[in-house]
Amino acid sequence: MKVTLISDDPELYNLLRPILAGLSTISTMAAVTSSEPVPEADLYLWDFEPGMIIRWDFHGAAQQGHLFLVHRENLDLLRVHCPAAEGRILLKPVVRATVEAFLEQALKRYQRRSSETDAAPSDCDEMLQSLIQANLRLQEYDQDRTNFLARALHDFAAPLTTLNGYCGLLAEEQLGELSGEQKEVVGRMQSGA
Repeated sequence: MKVTLISDDPELYNLLRPILAGLSTISTMAAVTSSEPVPEADLYLWDFEPGMIIRWDFHGAAQQGHLFLVHRENLDLLRVHCPAAEGRILLKPVVRATVEAFLEQALKRYQRRSSETDAAPSDCDEMLQSLIQANLRLQEYDQDRTNFLARALHDFAAPLTTLNGYCGLLAEEQLGELSGEQKEVVGRMQSGA
C-alpha cells in the first residue's frame, strides 16, 4: 500500500514516518507540500489548511482513501469544502495512538476494498463510521476541556502570584514597618497564596 502525506509541516511527517514504518502493509510513503504535484497512492493524508485544494479523483482513488488532519478552528471550513470528509477527520494536534488507530482502520478498509468486488457496505462498516464520528466529537470535547483547564489555571495563577508578591514586600518590610501581629497575618497570607 502506498501512502502520500500532503502537508507543509515537516514535524507531522516526522511523527507519521515511524508509525507507518511499523505497519507491515505500507510499502512506500511520500510527503509533498500542498503546492507540489501529488504522487499516486492508495491512501492520502491531507494536512488541511484554509485555501487548500482537495481532489478526490487522484488516480481513481476512492473517497475512502483520504484522511484529513485539521485544526479545530478549520473544521467547519473543511466540512463545507469537503462534505464527504466526515468520518475521516482527525483533529490536530494529533496524538500518536489516535493516528495509529485511524491508519489501522484505513488499512483494513483498503484490504477489504482490494479483496472484495463491488460489495455493499456492511453493518460493521456503518458501525465503524459511527464510532469514528463519535471519536471526532470526543476529540473536540477533550480539546475544550484542555483549553478550559489552561484558562482556569491562568485565571487563578495570575492574581495569586500578584498577591504573593505584595505579601513578600510587606513581610520584608519594604513598604514600612509592621507590628508582630501584622507580620504574622502577612506570613499566613503569603503561605496561603
